[in-house]
Amino acid sequence: MRYSEPYTLYKRKMRDGRSVYYYRPRDPDTGERLTAKSTGKVTLRDAIAYCETLLRCGTLLQGGEKKKVPTLAQWADEYKWWQWSDEGPLCRYCQNELKRSSADAPKIQRRSADECRAVLKNWLLPAHGKKLLDKITPSDLEALMAQWSADGKSPKTINNRASVYRVMLKEACRIKLIKETPFDSVKPYYIKEKRKGCLTKEEYKALMSPQNYGQVWGAALVAYAASLVASVTGLRLSEILALKVEDFHEDYITISGAWNYRYGMGLQKTKRGTDNIPIPKNVYFFIHQFASKGFVFSLDGERPASEKYCQNKLCLALDKIGVGKEERERRRISFHSWRVFCNTYFRDAGVPDSKIREVTRHETAEMTEHYTSFNLDSYKEVIQAQDSLLGGLGSLQSLTS
Repeated sequence: MRYSEPYTLYKRKMRDGRSVYYYRPRDPDTGERLTAKSTGKVTLRDAIAYCETLLRCGTLLQGGEKKKVPTLAQWADEYKWWQWSDEGPLCRYCQNELKRSSADAPKIQRRSADECRAVLKNWLLPAHGKKLLDKITPSDLEALMAQWSADGKSPKTINNRASVYRVMLKEACRIKLIKETPFDSVKPYYIKEKRKGCLTKEEYKALMSPQNYGQVWGAALVAYAASLVASVTGLRLSEILALKVEDFHEDYITISGAWNYRYGMGLQKTKRGTDNIPIPKNVYFFIHQFASKGFVFSLDGERPASEKYCQNKLCLALDKIGVGKEERERRRISFHSWRVFCNTYFRDAGVPDSKIREVTRHETAEMTEHYTSFNLDSYKEVIQAQDSLLGGLGSLQSLTS
């Protein structure tokens, strides 16, 4: 809940007969009205001007006295930054973020908080824990990021660590511990996005054909089924593992969550609540042939299989069709490549991008483009036109003979 007024004013009569204005500030996080303090002013206009000055200087809560600025380590401990228990967040920032978002789409979840806490503990506090918050400079931040780079960390990892620090300093600025955040003048590192790869249609047929199942997949039916569903829906592996038998309908799947081996059931990545994704009828009948209750993609009937299991079985199957480890690394092929495969195939088939995004749940056209793989199968018309263009030139080999 937000509170519109940071303070209230009232008159108090003094022993000498004067009426002096006092103000009661509100805690910016809880809204609690704090102890009243004197403005020393006898007119409302002067009292408001006095309080507004304190507000601008960030000393309203201290009655004009400058609050001692804590070190990063002290503040991390006081604010319980990124701490989360089984009962909920202990971190004041996380608590406020949850209050300002809906239960269906929380702004932060425990998994994210735990990852941020690891960054704070392992990388921020060892470097800057003893620094006063108001003494942290843009140069300090630039030097820290440069050190991470020198340690061999990727630009993405550096930016992720810096974003945790950025949030913390922005919050310190919001509650007036510091006047401004030094990250305002620190730019993130450039990340060169590598286009994701995917299988060709011929490789897909060799990998997923039922006739090849025994030779390629052995007895890994759950892993095969997970890849099959991913190839026609573009679902993330965590979303596939969360599926139960009742989520499969004759012509669509209901997506409402994602599975993580440590945290259990959670929200799907896009936090859209529930989505219905179309599927072919033969996929529905196939799933119901081997799954009767509970989680569909399970090895014991109680819990979903692990992501590692599905990924490893897919790699072994790819080895069998000639797409080995070096080839997979070169083409950036993994289980997540099914998302690229599905996106690319739909575009080749002429499905409008707007409908593709409803299935893949990408928010922007840029993401649809990012998940489209270059594949010569998709450019047969271009190759035919190129051959036609060169056809009237004669043999190029004559130039080198």
